[in-house]
Amino acid sequence: MIDVKSLNKKTVLVFCITLLIPLVILLIPAGGGFTGEIRMFFSITLLGICLFCNESFPKVASSFILMGLYVLSGLTDLSTVLKGFVESNVWIIVFSMLLVEIVNSRSTIITRIACYFVSICGGTYKGIVIGLYIGCAALKMLGFGSIPMICLLAIGLMTSMNLSVKETPKACAGIMFGAMCGSVTPLLWWYDPTTTGVFLNFTSAVSQINTNYLRFFVTCWPYLVTFLIFPFLLVKFMKPEMEIDGKEYFINKRKELGKLTVNDKKVSVILALMILYLIVASFQGWEMLWGFLVPCLVLYLPGIKMGEKAHFHNVNFEMAIFIVACMSIGTVASAVGGAAFLSEALVPLLSSVGKYGFHVIVYLIGILVNFVLTPFAAMSSLSAPLAQIAVDLGFSVETTALSLYGGLDQVFLPYEAMGWTIFFGFGWISLKNFVKCQALKIACYTITFLALVVPYWIIAGI
Repeated sequence: MIDVKSLNKKTVLVFCITLLIPLVILLIPAGGGFTGEIRMFFSITLLGICLFCNESFPKVASSFILMGLYVLSGLTDLSTVLKGFVESNVWIIVFSMLLVEIVNSRSTIITRIACYFVSICGGTYKGIVIGLYIGCAALKMLGFGSIPMICLLAIGLMTSMNLSVKETPKACAGIMFGAMCGSVTPLLWWYDPTTTGVFLNFTSAVSQINTNYLRFFVTCWPYLVTFLIFPFLLVKFMKPEMEIDGKEYFINKRKELGKLTVNDKKVSVILALMILYLIVASFQGWEMLWGFLVPCLVLYLPGIKMGEKAHFHNVNFEMAIFIVACMSIGTVASAVGGAAFLSEALVPLLSSVGKYGFHVIVYLIGILVNFVLTPFAAMSSLSAPLAQIAVDLGFSVETTALSLYGGLDQVFLPYEAMGWTIFFGFGWISLKNFVKCQALKIACYTITFLALVVPYWIIAGI
């Protein structure tokens, strides 16, 4: 029977809009590059996105609906949709959650580290957010800042402070988002051969971009202004539900913990070896998954025996399914020709605007295509056509690629980029606060792009 009590106006309106948007897409006549398959893809994808955004609807249910419709509509087969389950990023999330569960319940090492860090940062919410932001940025610039490791650091800090998503959602959002932004936003002005270098190389079919650490910084340094200001804005924007000002408390807490226990020593050795492996792996190209899988297995071994059956049951496997569903969007988009369609539709818009307008439109294209393509897919499909138009108009291929790169860095929803999907997958920030924080980030960096970056390129003749 229908539960009438659960049917309020807001719930009914939200679900009507959720169903109406994909239906409107299906009513658009197919023609030219807009094939029936592409129309069906956009309709199903928008339905999935709307369901993801509806926090009253279970994430795992919306994930199965999205993947199921891709298969039932004939757009792709089941093996393609479920391809994400063989990706290491999904299992890094699972084993990271298991590791946090075991370490936090059977040792005090994370609490000790957190107490030391909080006391160093002044014991305030502002100090913690800014301290994490700067620390994670330093790790990233040195090549050590993998996203799961950054998230684990922030989560360990919050659990030791007895913060939770239910009781203190804004405080958790501020701390998590500060750590994540400290890890990802330096790549707008700091050159990283493994990410920025790969993205810029997609223009090589038209023109090769030769850059290095110094040239990249000279070209993109205006972003540094926003990078330095952003954590202070984030602290103001995400005010905690309660005052966090406990430097003395955390100093006393460290004293109360006393000497390291046997479990603390075991965990210290395991975590130290894990971090060492992740650092070396980032330089040697080794599989990062081993750095999370092996420590979990070791914690279950006889003689160490810290892991229990209950710990495994507490892992949120629904988030793994959600991540696979997010990954399927990009996979299916490539299979039905969504990337080629977007390229053909958007590129002609750029042929009749000036240098400033050209770069702004390219930047906005980056933001918009994020909704249906992964950043990697967008750069690989759009870089060459955009670079060719830049050459034809006499504009810089380098700044064109950097404009697209800057737009693709701006994300509204977790599914748009794998790094943010992993970040959200840990479950320490609500979708509502995720969108709010991202809106702040997008506003800050878009204003910087419009007011500083492009004018600087034009004046400097880059």
